[in-house]
Amino acid sequence: DPLPPTRRNDMKDLLNLFNQQRQTLDFVFFKIALATEIHTLSQVEGNKSEAARRLGVTRRTLHLKLKKYGLME
Repeated sequence: DPLPPTRRNDMKDLLNLFNQQRQTLDFVFFKIALATEIHTLSQVEGNKSEAARRLGVTRRTLHLKLKKYGLME
């Protein structure tokens, strides 16, 4: 291995930190997207077709996301 053990551990620590931050960022983006979908649905008074159009997704995609996260039956 071209890296000495201490440098190798530094790289592992750096990669672990990067992965933790990426997971946190992914979670933040997920929460923002979910909040946007809920807000859009409230703006259109629950009209899923109109909400999907405004969000740029299909009605089916919106329906599946809402169902997946327990926001509709």
